Amino acid sequence: ISRFIPYDYTGRSEVSLTREGVTVAVLFFFIITVCIFSMVNAFMEMRGKRAFVLSIFFLFSPGYLYMIERGNVVILSVLFVMFFLYNEYSEKKVMQELSLISLACAACLKLYPVVYGVELLLQRQYKKALKSACYGVTIFIFPFFFRGGIEQIPHMIANILSLSKETYVDSRGFGYGYKINLTNFCQIAEDYLHINVPSSVLMGIVCVGIVLILLVSKEKWKRIYALTLFLTWIPTFSWIYNATYFLIPLTYFLKENRKVNFSSVVYCVLFLLIMIPLPFGYVLTSLPGWNKMSISTIMVHLGMVGIFIELLGESVACFAQKMRSFF
Repeated sequence: ISRFIPYDYTGRSEVSLTREGVTVAVLFFFIITVCIFSMVNAFMEMRGKRAFVLSIFFLFSPGYLYMIERGNVVILSVLFVMFFLYNEYSEKKVMQELSLISLACAACLKLYPVVYGVELLLQRQYKKALKSACYGVTIFIFPFFFRGGIEQIPHMIANILSLSKETYVDSRGFGYGYKINLTNFCQIAEDYLHINVPSSVLMGIVCVGIVLILLVSKEKWKRIYALTLFLTWIPTFSWIYNATYFLIPLTYFLKENRKVNFSSVVYCVLFLLIMIPLPFGYVLTSLPGWNKMSISTIMVHLGMVGIFIELLGESVACFAQKMRSFF
């Protein structure tokens, strides 16, 4: 798609200032977004007003807007993950195979979507998991032969670690805005409220909670949400554009929950906090850095945490009931 640009540009900054560069970016995001909603509509058998409302909420969600602003290709990873989850148990063998390749592509693009492969392990699909891992290794290594050979892999790993460290330390004074990882909010509590929150301990507790949800939950949307929460909340370099992944558990939630009760209403409200279009105005302006905490970032985080707490409460209750029946 870069061949649409008729000039010999070498830097992305140059290209982004040209109308051709902007046009190519718009085309890219438009095509991927249309593909995503085509899959969502087919998966949920949704047409008309319901499809329109869901698409509007996603297109104006903080995660999607920030992704467009940053020009991040996370939307392509979302597309691959969605294709994998929607087709992993397809009646067509070709679609099953393509779903495993899609998971591998998502992991090679952004690395952390590899956690969705846990769903295969939970369903004891060990052969499929191994096959997807082989696809992943092949897809990861192959492009290096066109970019200096496999000896460039250590350089790529060093760049990833350097970026992760820069995001965590924030030596450039970017600020706390637009980050939805757990470590970021622990640092906010320390700087703004002067409360020392041990992020490593809290992260360990959250990981245990996620594992419990994965092992206990029978509904697929809850497991998908737990995996999505892991890849958005745990990495120290997670930004608000990663909230686009929450479209996937949301579609499973809407498909699996047809009855209206108190619990489903609470989940709907919390999902709404993640997707609702809100102004990007700043709060907590006394925090250091250029980008203060935005309203949308707080709402996204509240929705994420709220759903996690409710899922964890249900999982603990279910686990306790099983233990009582066991003894």
